[in-house]
Amino acid sequence: MKQILAMSILHCFSLVMNKSFTNYAIISVQDGCDNLGISFKRSKRCKAVLELEFDDIDSDTEKGILFTNKNAEKIIRFVQKYEDIDTLIIQCNNGLSRSAAIKNALDE
Repeated sequence: MKQILAMSILHCFSLVMNKSFTNYAIISVQDGCDNLGISFKRSKRCKAVLELEFDDIDSDTEKGILFTNKNAEKIIRFVQKYEDIDTLIIQCNNGLSRSAAIKNALDE
């Protein structure tokens, strides 16, 4: 994998529609309680999509779906399976918290 990018869902959608990448995969993080309804599909250019649902919260006292160990395991398996892609795009609503946290963990 040559690069890992974290971004907002709108930025990701724009790059995908403009055919900016040719050999990529997407980890799509949507809100569990307020999903935007945008989904990405596998294609000639997009080799795979992992869809996850969890909210941008850090405790179970807040309303929403927490990030779990199961989510982490899915991400690790996905990245290992598609390590031959050029670009891994990780997107969430704003591209600031969840996608950036996943990118930082994968960069380590």
